[in-house]
Amino acid sequence: MGRARRVVAKDFEHFDYVIAMDRSNQSDLLRLAPSAAGEAKVTLFRNYDPNSPRDADVPDPYYGRGDGFERVLDICEAACRGLLRDILENHPL
Repeated sequence: MGRARRVVAKDFEHFDYVIAMDRSNQSDLLRLAPSAAGEAKVTLFRNYDPNSPRDADVPDPYYGRGDGFERVLDICEAACRGLLRDILENHPL
């Protein structure tokens, strides 16, 4: 079972990535960032997928076509592969 909580300004000190699903969330996170370094950590999730349009939102599956959930799953899987690539390239494990 997962848990969710609100992002707080202190998170920008503890996390390397602050990822937004859409531009509205991205704007909220950028306002919350305590510094330019914090702002630099904020990115849109789909930007990790090289085949996705730049700065594209992850659509809300509830308001899409009948295959909305399947489409969003495909989008998220592609972005996750790119995010993992980014982590492996920039943060030696």
